[in-house]
Amino acid sequence: MAANTRSSSTTTTTSTTTTKRFWHRTDVRRPWWPWGLLPLLGLLFLYLLGAFVTAPAMEADVRQGVLATLENAGASVDGLTADGQSVTGQLGADGPDEDLLEALAGTTTCNTWAGELECPIEVDLERAQARNVVVEAATAPAAAAVHEEAIAEKVVTEPGVSAVLDDVQAARDACNEALGDALSGSRVQFRTASADIDSTSDALLQRLAVVAEECPGNLTIEGHTDGQGDADMNQVLSQARANAVRDALADLGVDSARMRAVGYGESRPIADNTTAEGRATNRRIAISIDANE
Repeated sequence: MAANTRSSSTTTTTSTTTTKRFWHRTDVRRPWWPWGLLPLLGLLFLYLLGAFVTAPAMEADVRQGVLATLENAGASVDGLTADGQSVTGQLGADGPDEDLLEALAGTTTCNTWAGELECPIEVDLERAQARNVVVEAATAPAAAAVHEEAIAEKVVTEPGVSAVLDDVQAARDACNEALGDALSGSRVQFRTASADIDSTSDALLQRLAVVAEECPGNLTIEGHTDGQGDADMNQVLSQARANAVRDALADLGVDSARMRAVGYGESRPIADNTTAEGRATNRRIAISIDANE
């Protein structure tokens, strides 16, 4: 008898339970003090820095720059104040027209974080009333006449004076030639529409100062412009540039009492103003030894 065999299989099921944990963020309330004051304190610091450090420094730069520009133009400034980038001042009784000086002062540049920029936004200059000056008209011409007569008598009567004068004139001629040679190969360069001398002209100014120191008599420094733009403005600019060269030579050791600066504007061209080359030639500085010393 066959035995029936039952085979049975047992299936085991394993279940996995996933537990999810949720983290709840609990905000911690921080007190408003003192953290809320930090932005306000930062703004206060910036305000104080600008009001008491940056603004006064900027106003001083603007004032000094405008003052230098006006003095280089031959203007006498009795008072000059700067409020931000606005400049007001009083001019002396004599000097160039105030409107032209305002336009020239408006070209003044200052050193900023972005480079050299025109710094005055508004310039307001007023002319002081002319003062009555009492001149001793009788004594001054009389003294001058006596001095001229004494010189004439000395030239006529003193032996050897004519020879000495000839030597002095020869020295002046040689100096004028040397000054002309120095300026013919190069020229004093300025920034456009400005009396600021470019640093590329430092070597030329050094040569001119050496020659001037060796020359007898007084020097005349002439400023000239081309024919473009307003004639009155060119006159002011030429005077300012002549003054700037005079001051630069004085800084290099030339006696300032020996030098006078004259601006001729566009009135004495030596080349054609209708061409770029001619205009560049007319924009010049000329230096000579006075012949009547």
